[in-house]
Amino acid sequence: MESTLPLTQGSGFLYSPAAGALTLADGNGLPWLWARVIYSEELSVVHPNDSPHSIDDRSTLAALPLQELAADGTAADLSERWLADRRSFLLAGLIGLGGCKSWNFAASKAAATETSGGDTTPYVSTMTRVWGAAPARIDGVGMVSELPGTGSAPAPTRFREELMEDLRLRNVPEPNKLLSENWTSLVLLQGALPGGCRKGTLYDVFIGLEPGSSTTSLEGGFLMPARLTPVQVQAGRVLQGSLAGTATGPVVVNALFDGPSRGSQVAGLVPGGGRSTIQRQIGLQTADDFQTIRDAVAVTTAINGRFNYIVNSQRQPVANAKSDRTIELEVPEIYRSNINRYLHVIRNVAVTETPAAQVSRLETLEQMLQDPATTEVASLRLEALGEMGVAILERALRHGDPKVRFMAAMALVYQEKPIACEELGRLAEDQWAFRWHALTALAAIPHPAGKDNLRKLLHARSVETRYGAVTSLVQDNLEDEEVMVEMFGPGDSAQQNFSVKTVFSTAEPIVHLARYKSPEIVIFNPDQSIRGDFHFVEVGWTIHCGSENKVQIKKFQADGRDQSTQCSARLGDVLRCLGQFNATYSFVVKFLQQAAKDQALEGRLVINALPKSQRAYDPAAGNLAMPEMFQAGLAEGEGSVEEVVETNEATAIDDDWTISSSDTATTADDSSSEKDSRSASRFKWPWQ
Repeated sequence: MESTLPLTQGSGFLYSPAAGALTLADGNGLPWLWARVIYSEELSVVHPNDSPHSIDDRSTLAALPLQELAADGTAADLSERWLADRRSFLLAGLIGLGGCKSWNFAASKAAATETSGGDTTPYVSTMTRVWGAAPARIDGVGMVSELPGTGSAPAPTRFREELMEDLRLRNVPEPNKLLSENWTSLVLLQGALPGGCRKGTLYDVFIGLEPGSSTTSLEGGFLMPARLTPVQVQAGRVLQGSLAGTATGPVVVNALFDGPSRGSQVAGLVPGGGRSTIQRQIGLQTADDFQTIRDAVAVTTAINGRFNYIVNSQRQPVANAKSDRTIELEVPEIYRSNINRYLHVIRNVAVTETPAAQVSRLETLEQMLQDPATTEVASLRLEALGEMGVAILERALRHGDPKVRFMAAMALVYQEKPIACEELGRLAEDQWAFRWHALTALAAIPHPAGKDNLRKLLHARSVETRYGAVTSLVQDNLEDEEVMVEMFGPGDSAQQNFSVKTVFSTAEPIVHLARYKSPEIVIFNPDQSIRGDFHFVEVGWTIHCGSENKVQIKKFQADGRDQSTQCSARLGDVLRCLGQFNATYSFVVKFLQQAAKDQALEGRLVINALPKSQRAYDPAAGNLAMPEMFQAGLAEGEGSVEEVVETNEATAIDDDWTISSSDTATTADDSSSEKDSRSASRFKWPWQ
């Protein structure tokens, strides 16, 4: 019985950052250029199995429901199932979040609904449960081209039949011959659409081979435009739903970043290469004791009394009761990057509360806010109250405990109060556990104070803080006054190989490589140069830096149209020339890794120093929940390539990977006292 590949360890589809591979030359002439051209019509054809309805319209059995992912990456037992009746689409199956790591409502229900001081206020959380917020898995079959003779012809399986049908619908000439070439390979694709995503939302596409494939490597390959849909196996039959996402872009295999001992040449991903073609709805389902029209209307009225969103310059209510069981929710723009927090605030909205009871509850919440043990619940409920709780939250900004200040500042910023931006900026720099949340909030607030504080963080000592500020400031590759963005590659943005972001920072010079989300290099301090007598040779390429601060770049092609140029030794100029020569992200990564190991870079090379949302604040550890890995330069002889790898999301402990000149990876030694301090006083934010 055929089945889809699970997102589990051992399958090449780890649902975690994974990427890598060097790019080889165009060794077999240029047939792949023709292949990329004939694929340039971006999925304009209509496939026979595409329903005219959206993926969430369950009016036909042909539209297969999206499956939400559990903590281990496999499809959760509960999924979105909608049925049609004469009046509305009713919720037939609860979409639970019990297995979602980043959002476990079951685990946080007690924290979100706990009472204090005899509080008997009915909250949205006591009357409803959330559906639609977990990631939804989608699968597909695609073709990777531009391989240097490492591809293979696919076996006669259903995957080959599906790919052949796609090629025919695109009017590709001689599809059988195309698939039999050694510069192409059939690949299996997987992606995950986040809850509440919009059309056009980008996601990573994980790539692997079908069982029994003879392909030896996907290095240097380019994924042709492919379709991803929800797929299920029932009673030995493979059921495929409507189009949910597309994917295309250069392939980065695992072996580059993980090394040949841990990585793989035949599995990897296309960073940010997926694009959602649907909008996923989120909402609430009333609990068994509250399944009446009156209760659904009461919940909807309470939510709409606090939240609205903008449509065509007009404010509209966010909650819409579709029946006595189902309430659909829209997301205000300020919460778009943190939908999980938005849902938790909504769950802390009070329902049918009298003015007198509200005044009494405000006094109780102010006391709870001052206590670090209850401050997170109090801040969410004060945020849910809106303007009535602002004065209390502003007073808490002067509290001595950083956790209390953080919770108050977050609640204020998400109410568009710029007074809290400066405090959030300080906490983002000082507190490791608060960093992701603070940066996300500063990027969301529609006030200049948010970006001003993010720009200050570009000069922080912590590389993670600096890179997090860059990703928050520069979204959708739009430039900022402190960040210059350049994109390189043939064709439109969907076919870009990589981007270079140059940051005008006064802190330690750093070069940062992204493993996922986007193939990008970030240069902190534009004056960095390639130094020394550095020579890099790869199949089809030579790069030489001489003693005169000049770099000679040569690219050799099978058709004899070789390219050669000379530029200054400034790193930005070198990367610009490589981009103009159509170098891929994989090739640039390998070039920089070799330059770092040969100590030819002025700054350290850091990989994947991205803030994470699931870190636990440890007050016993002092100012930082763990040692800051990237505040100071390495001692001489320690190497110069470092990668942040969070091996345990529950405890969020980083391993500092240093690649020395001997090509061996070692982890930074943590003292036992540091490890002991990290395990003390753990807790999860209520919106995790």
